[in-house]
Order: sequence, then C-alpha cells, then structure tokens
Amino acid sequence: MGMTNIHHIGISVADYERARYLWEEVLGMEALYQNFKERGFEEDAMYLGDAQIHIYRSQNPDLKFCWWPRKNGDGLETLSVCVDNINKTIHDLRCAGMDIAGYGAESMSQGMSCFIDKEFTAGNDFELVEFHYFLKGKPVEEMKKIVYHFFGEGTVL
Repeated sequence: MGMTNIHHIGISVADYERARYLWEEVLGMEALYQNFKERGFEEDAMYLGDAQIHIYRSQNPDLKFCWWPRKNGDGLETLSVCVDNINKTIHDLRCAGMDIAGYGAESMSQGMSCFIDKEFTAGNDFELVEFHYFLKGKPVEEMKKIVYHFFGEGTVL
C-alpha cells in the first residue's frame, strides 16, 4: 500500500495540564500550539524525529476530542501514516473490501489525507497522508519552512 512512515499519533486528553506536564516538562518535547476555533478543538503538536505526537482537547461535548477521554480515558485516538500515492492506496483498500470515510482524499496544508472507514479499524481513526510533491523527501525543518511560508507561522506540519 506504499506506507512510508508515521505522520502522527493523536492522543485525546481530559486533563490538559497533566498531559502538557508529562510531554513538555518530564519528556522535554517542545509543543507547537494550534487552536482550531472553526472546528472547536485545540491541539499541540510535538516532533519525535520526523513523526509527530498530537495532544487533542476540546470543551465541545459533541466532538470526539471531548467525549473520547470521558468514555475511554486519555489515550491513543488517531494513527496517521504517510503513503506514496493516496489515490492508489484508496484503490487498493477498496480492492481489499475496505473503504474510506467520505468521498475521497481531502486537501490539507501538507498534501492530501483521508481516513479509513472506522468499520474496518475497530472504531479508531486511521489516517492516510500523502505529502505535496514539493515536500516529499525533504527534512522536517525544510518542510516546516515551506509550509509556514504558504500557511502561516501557527501551522503545524
């Protein structure tokens, strides 16, 4: 299916201050903060090599980022992997009897992404990401500069 590496692991938390203490103070990771007001949640993104760890939180009871920790406790909520060719990966999934959520890959700051339908992932989010051609193969620091140039300083790569 052309999976190349982990893009990010998403963790939903109920106690943001406790989570931030662990990831930043104890483990020493630097968080890049983002607030998605239009979508009703916030996240911190931290780098571990080329991969990211995202901490999600929300006060909106309708969003998964809010009800997930109340129902399941803090923990892994999303696994996102990079793929070489998202359309081929979607085709291969469908040939294997699986499908994606929605109608197809959607545009994002780094490229295109989609989620495998939760019917096939035991209810967890499994995201596929294909980087724009001008980001592929570049080191993280160079990709950050390119993405920040086009989308602004607050954008998480």
